[in-house]
Amino acid sequence: MTAIILYLYVGQFLSKKRTAQALAELFATPVCEGTVATMTARAADGLEDFLSLRRDRIADAEVAGFDETGLRVAGSLHWVHCARTRPLHLYHLPYQARPQGYRRRRRARPVPRGRGARRVGTL
Repeated sequence: MTAIILYLYVGQFLSKKRTAQALAELFATPVCEGTVATMTARAADGLEDFLSLRRDRIADAEVAGFDETGLRVAGSLHWVHCARTRPLHLYHLPYQARPQGYRRRRRARPVPRGRGARRVGTL
């Protein structure tokens, strides 16, 4: 059940409400939005080592691409940063966008400065 919740909520970007509705319809099992949030948080708890390794590998790559875009979350603008190489992708949502947020975005890089070639604006 956890794998299906993660697939729908994280992998397919369904809302918590829609994920819970889909599970109820598919399996005739009522699931509340809080269960979706709790299972997702538990799954995310063990990812820090993975994320550190991913950041390091992208930073050490000979060529990496970086971009950012905005999207609305619950009616507010948020930034999504992407850092990637051919086989590796890392998405980062650091904080809600604000007019003074430009300098903050520059400090909130998903990947530290690396030693290889960098391409910006290639999402």
